[in-house]
Amino acid sequence: MPVSTLNQVGAGKLSAPSVFGVFKLRRHLERDGKPELLTMNLAWCPHCAANSWGLAVALSRFGTLTGLRALDSGTFYCTLVAGPCTLGGAGPCYPHTHGLSFLRARYQ
Repeated sequence: MPVSTLNQVGAGKLSAPSVFGVFKLRRHLERDGKPELLTMNLAWCPHCAANSWGLAVALSRFGTLTGLRALDSGTFYCTLVAGPCTLGGAGPCYPHTHGLSFLRARYQ
């Protein structure tokens, strides 16, 4: 990933409590003796979009990612936060956060 692309990404911090739970997996994720990575990101989630850059950078240190696509988180999350469904009081809202889609991407 070019450094110029990374320089365009804003830095920030998460100020709201976590909305989605974290749990321990019951087995190791591996295939043919190699570790697998499980990540769950939602295209409409600005926090997921922001985190996708760090994941891509980390993976790029050890292999090659191909087929990544840019995504825009849009305003769906902001509608949920401001509307009757508040995801447990989640916020703040960061509409149109740019991230990366790993859908159908390849890593070698």
